[in-house]
Amino acid sequence: MKLDGQLLKWAHTSNSGFTATFTFADEDTAREYFQTKTLAKGKQAGQMFAINFAELDDFGNEPAPVPRKFQGGPIARLLILDWCKDPLFWEYTNSKNEQQAAHFVKIICNVESRNQIDGNRAAEEQFHELIRKPYQAWLQKQEAVAA
Repeated sequence: MKLDGQLLKWAHTSNSGFTATFTFADEDTAREYFQTKTLAKGKQAGQMFAINFAELDDFGNEPAPVPRKFQGGPIARLLILDWCKDPLFWEYTNSKNEQQAAHFVKIICNVESRNQIDGNRAAEEQFHELIRKPYQAWLQKQEAVAA
């Protein structure tokens, strides 16, 4: 259920809680939805919700996402922006997609993120010896077969 709403007020409660009051753009849909939910009464808890908030501009549109600044070094850049997106690398790593190729690299280099390879001597060595050199040799063989 997605409802666009506007915050009317918020307040701290006497028991260290917090309340927020919203008005919804589609009042009928909101009313129908909430009328079937359990309200808090005495010691009985009301209906629980998982709520995801996204701020909207004055026209009701979500703002454009802020681009993430790339944080990796040259090896991470090569892997993230090139190799792990390349179907040839997928074939070499026996992967079906970018996520599986990235997982392969992280397992071989013993890191949680490809950004952790640069500056980590052991991970860099694993990358060069177990990924880069064999992959480049494999690519040369593929080119020779194709020629």
